Amino acid sequence: MNDEGVGVFGQGDEGGIGVEGVSTSTDSSTPDDSIQTGIGILGISNSSNGVGVYGDAQLFPLGARDNFGVKGRNNSDSAFAAAVYAQATNVCTGLLAEAKDGIAVRANSDGTALRAISETNVGVIARTKEGEMALFAENESTEISFQRFGIVGRINSLGKGSAGVHGEAVIGSGEVYGVMGETQSSHEKTAGVYGKAQAVTGNTIAGIGVYGDNKGDGVGVRGESARGIGVLAISAGPGNIIEGRAGGSPKGPAQIVFSVDPNGNVTANDFVTQGGSDFAEMLLAEEELEPGDVLAMGRRGKVVKAGASNATALIGVYSTQPGVLAGASIDGADEGKVPVGMVGIVPVKVTDENGPIHPNDSLAVSSALDGHAAKAIPLFTTDNGHAVYPGGMIVGKALQSHSSGTGTIQALLQLR
Repeated sequence: MNDEGVGVFGQGDEGGIGVEGVSTSTDSSTPDDSIQTGIGILGISNSSNGVGVYGDAQLFPLGARDNFGVKGRNNSDSAFAAAVYAQATNVCTGLLAEAKDGIAVRANSDGTALRAISETNVGVIARTKEGEMALFAENESTEISFQRFGIVGRINSLGKGSAGVHGEAVIGSGEVYGVMGETQSSHEKTAGVYGKAQAVTGNTIAGIGVYGDNKGDGVGVRGESARGIGVLAISAGPGNIIEGRAGGSPKGPAQIVFSVDPNGNVTANDFVTQGGSDFAEMLLAEEELEPGDVLAMGRRGKVVKAGASNATALIGVYSTQPGVLAGASIDGADEGKVPVGMVGIVPVKVTDENGPIHPNDSLAVSSALDGHAAKAIPLFTTDNGHAVYPGGMIVGKALQSHSSGTGTIQALLQLR
């Protein structure tokens, strides 16, 4: 060891090797702190700012071959073998690489190019001041029967804020990204960034595949596609496919303001689409009601069944499955309210009070059975054959037939 604290110093000219260590060990056992086997060069530093192995690559003239501060090669097929292996305890850094104009760390492998494990801190930190990319990983595999990844991030922690891959874009001009993924493949299951979350047994909160957080004026998650899908979200369980949340603070979580459930129903603040054929409004109800009931507005401002005493207060029909539902709470907290269909096609309870019902017959509020509609009887017919019905009592047009008794048919709502 010299005065500068260097145990071994090697310098190689252009294309040469300063120090070379070769290990021909075939031991494929798991690396162990107490048993070091198959190591070409081992460097240990107990100093607070020391370095176990230090490599310095100087700049050569243009056209020179690749230069490396430290270069490791591994020909073993063992899962535990490594070209360069760095281990650090406490809060130390296992591998530190710095480059002014080139690449700080370059790893090539037929298997895993770079694997970093940290029990208490960060596995890999990559920074660049003016370079294009801080960390770049490329997978050139053409095998389509197995999954291949450029970067894989895995987190086993249950701690809040933990992440397999964490990207942070602080400030910059132009397009700046915390994590950017790009794919040029035309395969339908290829993705620039792929996030997968599996719920933890006993944990009531499921994991998040891709999480984007923006505390400024930018975008948390952005997806673009020239011809394909910008953002693809898949839910294999009962959870929502997409959720949009707003707000959130140390005093409380962000509230859901937009969601898409596994059936494709879209829910936003006071607005829901459910694949039906009518428009409905959530209104407070005064009594127990059922889908298909013909409804009127009661004197206390709540929905009741329509009948002879309140026929002119007709407001709609209890919708079975609204196509668009307004006034609904995003969290489903609509106790005491019912969906009142006002426009579109809905199932309607009917009676044969005024005879059989045929398609295109006008339906009016039944005077004999509350909550039902019956074939409308015109007040009179004009000279040109136009039927005139009492105002405020017409529910709509029948789309199906009904011969006797009570039942339910499809009707086109035309309140008048």
